Amino acid sequence: FLPRHHLSFRVKTRQGQTGPSNASTVAKNFLVDVLAKMAALDIDVLYKADHKSVFFGLITTSTIQKKGNKAVWIHLSGRDKEHLTCMLLGSSHGEKKIIFLVLKTTPSKKSATAAINPRQPRFGKRLWKDIKRLQDTSSGRYTATPAATISLAFFHYQFGDRSDMSKPVLFLLDDFSAH
Repeated sequence: FLPRHHLSFRVKTRQGQTGPSNASTVAKNFLVDVLAKMAALDIDVLYKADHKSVFFGLITTSTIQKKGNKAVWIHLSGRDKEHLTCMLLGSSHGEKKIIFLVLKTTPSKKSATAAINPRQPRFGKRLWKDIKRLQDTSSGRYTATPAATISLAFFHYQFGDRSDMSKPVLFLLDDFSAH
């Protein structure tokens, strides 16, 4: 049916984006600055932290079906890329650390629910039951939404039990926001 009528599925992608014309020059200058700082502070390991939105964009919101089938709707509130964020960490030696996930929900507009949310970190009573069970089985802990608190929790999770705390390391952390 689709080829005969010259139809196809279309999906938004991020392919084809281009950076500024001087991006390579800026990157080279930044690398020189970082290497100079590492030499000045006698640091041998560089860690780069980054956060990425978990993208569910390949889930189609419309399908082609026979008549009579029930459609399954996926509610994304128009913000399909901003419900789950993972923080990634890699070292200059090629070591990759375990990902750190940040779950996000919007604050409640009901005053009674908004009063309860600080006790169940803004997940709502139904979702909090699943998150609490997941947290207990995976030794994970929720954090508050301010970026500084999440960043501290991230660093404690990744480096709280480092074998040699006396050796300095350099972290490159981009602007992180949990909202």
